[in-house]
Amino acid sequence: MWPQVVRVIRKRTVEGISVIGTVHSMSGALLWTIYGIFAKIPSIAVANTVTFVAVCFIINAQVRAGVLSLSLLIAVLMAITVIGVVAAILSESFIGVVAIAIGGTAIIPQTIRSARTSHQVGLSALTAAMIAVMSASWSVYGAILKDAFIIAPNFLIVPCALFICIRAVISHRRYGSTIATVAVPAR
Repeated sequence: MWPQVVRVIRKRTVEGISVIGTVHSMSGALLWTIYGIFAKIPSIAVANTVTFVAVCFIINAQVRAGVLSLSLLIAVLMAITVIGVVAAILSESFIGVVAIAIGGTAIIPQTIRSARTSHQVGLSALTAAMIAVMSASWSVYGAILKDAFIIAPNFLIVPCALFICIRAVISHRRYGSTIATVAVPAR
């Protein structure tokens, strides 16, 4: 997510970035952090904490741009924290299922937005490519640990991330560095 953070700061725009997808990603990273803590897998907890922090930078930009309500964000964050902790207390398997259901599907809103919108100057193609590689790597790591919860979400994430990457590259080539979304209709 860090190349996306850099792009948001450098371009001073969140144009093309799905608000629902960003909140969804924040929720997923938080749930996977909780899973990593309760499953005693530090690599998952640390990696997802880093992702959570990066997504918070993007969310901050979305709140400042007025496309995301701070009160809604706080409500979602509180609800996900409670759901994650309760699920983890109930069962390691249950928090794994919840993390897959929410975290593993977090890429869908951005995939839909990328399919519907050709103007995505604010979207980082590098981040999408890195997500694809990272997800493929997590699948291998999950296979080594024999942990289906780590493997499962990546069957969705890898192709979606590759699609987003391609759409972002096309947008960047077509529109260059313009950020005027009014001049370019969403397609």
